[in-house]
Amino acid sequence: MSDYEDKTDLELVEACRQDGDQAAFGALIKRYERPLYNFILRMVSSPSEAEELFQETFLRIYQNLPSFRGGASFSPWAYRIAHNICIDSLRSPRKRIFVSLEAETQSTQQTLEDRLEGTSPNPEDELYRRELGESIAEAVEQLPPKLRSVFVLYQYQHLPYEQIATTLEIPLGTVKSRMHAALKQLSHQLRHLAMPGTEIKRGKK
Repeated sequence: MSDYEDKTDLELVEACRQDGDQAAFGALIKRYERPLYNFILRMVSSPSEAEELFQETFLRIYQNLPSFRGGASFSPWAYRIAHNICIDSLRSPRKRIFVSLEAETQSTQQTLEDRLEGTSPNPEDELYRRELGESIAEAVEQLPPKLRSVFVLYQYQHLPYEQIATTLEIPLGTVKSRMHAALKQLSHQLRHLAMPGTEIKRGKK
């Protein structure tokens, strides 16, 4: 597998498409399994459902490799497939069970409460941060899917606005307006939790 680790996404894709190289596809899975799973989990909240949709995502990626445009970037294309699968799932009538994302995911990426200014060494502040994490996760889940997609890709997956626009196939201005709307809704829902002297960093637009 070490030979594949040095290859670019496009080189791995071409190896899959032209030679049917299963090891190359395995390298793609290894490279994207954590970010794609975390994205899906933050979209649907349920770990069991996220695992199911994650498997469906890579199956769809594999099935659609022949139609992948060689000059395109693989990452936005893969995220777009995951996003579409999540949206289809969210539109289904199945009942969803809310699970705290901060408790379930083992992601090493920063979460919103990690971005709060200042540190909290005492037990009361630690309790506050745990409660804040749960409240943020619940508030994100309540965002409309279109706003949630943009927010999760930017805040948790750390994609720039331009790549989000490519991934979701929407204008850059729409990405910015949806991000603004998401932050406005989250700020409204979480305003009662704000600690004096702290704020959620929104990132540079």
